[in-house]
Amino acid sequence: MIYQPLHYYTAYIGHSTAFVPMTFINTSGKQLKPEKGEQVEIGQRIEFAKGKVQLTTALFTARKYDVAVLVNSRPPLYDQAGELRTNGYEFNIDFHLTKEWSFKSGYAHTIAEWEFFRLTDSKGNEMDYKGNRPINVPRNTANFWTTYTFSSGLGFGLGGRYVDSIAANNVNSFFVPPYGLFDASVYYKYSYYYFQINCTNVSNKRYFVSSIPNPTPGPPRQFLFTISGKF
Repeated sequence: MIYQPLHYYTAYIGHSTAFVPMTFINTSGKQLKPEKGEQVEIGQRIEFAKGKVQLTTALFTARKYDVAVLVNSRPPLYDQAGELRTNGYEFNIDFHLTKEWSFKSGYAHTIAEWEFFRLTDSKGNEMDYKGNRPINVPRNTANFWTTYTFSSGLGFGLGGRYVDSIAANNVNSFFVPPYGLFDASVYYKYSYYYFQINCTNVSNKRYFVSSIPNPTPGPPRQFLFTISGKF
C-alpha cells in the first residue's frame, strides 16, 4: 500500500509470503518440506530541493520456517532447522550536486538470528544453535557511487562497496572476513550512441563471498565494455 499526502513525501507498507519447494535430501534419504516465510516492510521517500535530493528509508522484519541447512558436505545432506528471524533497516540517498555531478549511497543493517535451531547431524549428534547467526548474512553493508559528466559527453564514475563479516558455519566458531571494494567507469555519449567501460574490484583484491559448501573467492578485477544506441 502506498500513501502520498504531499508531492515530495511518499510512504508505503508491504506484506509478502513465500513458499519455496526443496529438492534437497535429508540424512534419512527423504526430500525436505518446502520452506515458508513472510515479510513486513514499511518505508518512506522524501524529496528535497525540487527533486534533486531523494532520501529513502525502510524498516523490515521477516520470518522463515522449516529452513534448510547443510549438515554434511560430503555427500551434501540437509535438514530443516526450524525458524529464522530477520530484522533490520536501510536507507539510501540520491542527489545531484550540480547538473554534471551526481552521487548516491546506501546502507543496510540486518540482524538475523535463529529463533529455533535443533536437529541431529549425520553422526547422530544433537545440535541446538538458538540465537546464533545464520550462514552468509552480513550485519552491515554499504555502497556509494558518484559520476561526473562533462559537456562534451565524456564522463567518469567511481564507487565502493562494503560487506561485513559473515558466519562461516552454524556453530559460529569462525567468520568470513569483511571486505571493501572499489569500482570505476569511463563513458562517452556521442550522438545516438553510448560507450562505456566498467572496472569492478579495481585493486584486484582477494576476498571471499561465501563459505558454503567451501570457501568461495569473489571475482578478481574485471572489465566490461558496452556500446548502446537510441534511435
